[in-house]
Amino acid sequence: MTALKDSALAVFLLGVVALRRLESGLALAEKTALVALLSCMVVLSFLQVALRQFLGTGLLWGDTLSRHMVIWAGFFGAALATMEGKHFAWETFVSSLKGRAKSCAVIAMALCCLAITVFLAQASWVMFLNEKEAGAVLLRIGSVAVPSWAYSLIYPCGFALLSLHLLIQAVGETAELLSPGWGGH
Repeated sequence: MTALKDSALAVFLLGVVALRRLESGLALAEKTALVALLSCMVVLSFLQVALRQFLGTGLLWGDTLSRHMVIWAGFFGAALATMEGKHFAWETFVSSLKGRAKSCAVIAMALCCLAITVFLAQASWVMFLNEKEAGAVLLRIGSVAVPSWAYSLIYPCGFALLSLHLLIQAVGETAELLSPGWGGH
């Protein structure tokens, strides 16, 4: 029976390593997207100011696009903070704990937050579907009409991303609890 338990634990730990690698790749994509969004926001803001200052006009869609890019950037930043375990004020409480108590607190925190983010992802998916069905136009860039649902997609995607990071965090801490010091961090 012990050999079976050890084998199951080994398989679980290998799965955790695979999840951590997936999360590292995801974090790289999130950082890249965040840098691209922030760069676009800076360029767009500068362009808006320059156009208003020198030509007395601006891009009609520029401010709306900037506001929505802030939401996207916020979700990517929140996902990165979640991955690092720095997403809520509980961090202060958890950092004061050691050993099994810390692992248990991190698991409880991650599972509570996971339940909330899954609920928010589900609710925002319904909002996205309603937005898509309504067919509203958020902005027009020349003759191109950008539908409002294109920007509301960030909410279900963002909450799903947070959920994934929280799930990986809970699984990783469970591995640490089952096999302390195994090196999965």
